[in-house]
Amino acid sequence: ARIGHVALEIDGKLYIHGGEGNTANEDTLGDLLVYDIHTRTLTSLLCKSPSRAWHSGTILPNNNLLLVWG
Repeated sequence: ARIGHVALEIDGKLYIHGGEGNTANEDTLGDLLVYDIHTRTLTSLLCKSPSRAWHSGTILPNNNLLLVWG
């Protein structure tokens, strides 16, 4: 489980980035996961961003994903 993450759906795929884990020290996460809603598979993508939580994201008109870090 995680909190403070970004989750956006594009073409049947849910993109999940960052957040905080539910461990005692609440580690900040920097991973980028893709959950395919149709096949019910979860894939980890290479993400070179620093670990972030409580950030935002949006879907651009060309269906690209934009993550904004604060």
